[in-house]
Amino acid sequence: MGKNRITIALLILLIYFWFQFCGNPVASSNFLDAPGPILFICTKSGTAQLYSINPEGSSVQQLTDDPKFPIVNAKWSPDGESLAIESPVGGVPIYGDAIYVENSDGGSRHLVTRKSTVILYDSTVGDTIAYRGALGLFWSPDSREIAYIRHWYAEPLYSSDIFVIDMNGKDERRITDSPKIEKELVDWSPDGNYLLALWKDDFHVDSTTGLPYRKDVLYDPQGKEVRSWKNGTGPVGPFSRDGARIATAQGGSVYTVNVDGSNAKLLATAPPGLLLYPVCWSPGDSDILCNGASLDVQNRIFVINAQTGSMKEITPFKNYDGYEFATDWRR
Repeated sequence: MGKNRITIALLILLIYFWFQFCGNPVASSNFLDAPGPILFICTKSGTAQLYSINPEGSSVQQLTDDPKFPIVNAKWSPDGESLAIESPVGGVPIYGDAIYVENSDGGSRHLVTRKSTVILYDSTVGDTIAYRGALGLFWSPDSREIAYIRHWYAEPLYSSDIFVIDMNGKDERRITDSPKIEKELVDWSPDGNYLLALWKDDFHVDSTTGLPYRKDVLYDPQGKEVRSWKNGTGPVGPFSRDGARIATAQGGSVYTVNVDGSNAKLLATAPPGLLLYPVCWSPGDSDILCNGASLDVQNRIFVINAQTGSMKEITPFKNYDGYEFATDWRR
């Protein structure tokens, strides 16, 4: 009898670990409607759900309606066949969310990142470090991998590194190793050669500004720092679709700049009291999709002509005071 109990217990453990580590699919239903090219998140239904809209502001559609599965980010794969979705479901509170991949119609969703803690050896401190959660996803240009950041377990506010994983949830690898440094992933270059990140050092003060030190860093896919700019004096992303330019925001203004930092151009200035945040470029690089935020609430969406700087607001639910922000534009 005792032997049978041990066998059953071992079987349960094997099943548990199989579902934890073998990329088990997560049940999902197809989208309510066929999605338009621009994706945005809105809390109008009571929880953060995924919507879509056309570039001119027409055909607003709610794509998901599952209060038990709120969505905080979504990105089209470059080939248009899949979506990567970030949700707190399956994530670790405070430390980050979980990332899922599903078909472009919302079907066949599967978990990519693990809910369990990832333990890695860190050569800089000579001990094991626990990484948890996942934030700020970006696809590789070939639609095979996803990059994101994970926070250190012991220091959720000050330390994070960039990770890359196969879209099926296999072969996760950490590509940066910077203790006490927090990173915000900005974009993956269209040629696949660079990951752009905002580098934050809260333990050292900038002698010019008196504020914690910030810089923008270009990493290669192996995590080697290729180039960096002091934050506010160079590009910060996202990359144009052809990879030649970067859109950046300073205060309420949007600029474009060459990847090498040259030819900075003021493109557009937001209405008073509004901050603009570039999200991505349109197919063909004719426009830039931007979010507008006031009082820390992102609730306005704009399309800015990349040549003339003319702005068109396409905010779906105007005068709504909850969260409403764009996440991507399908290629």
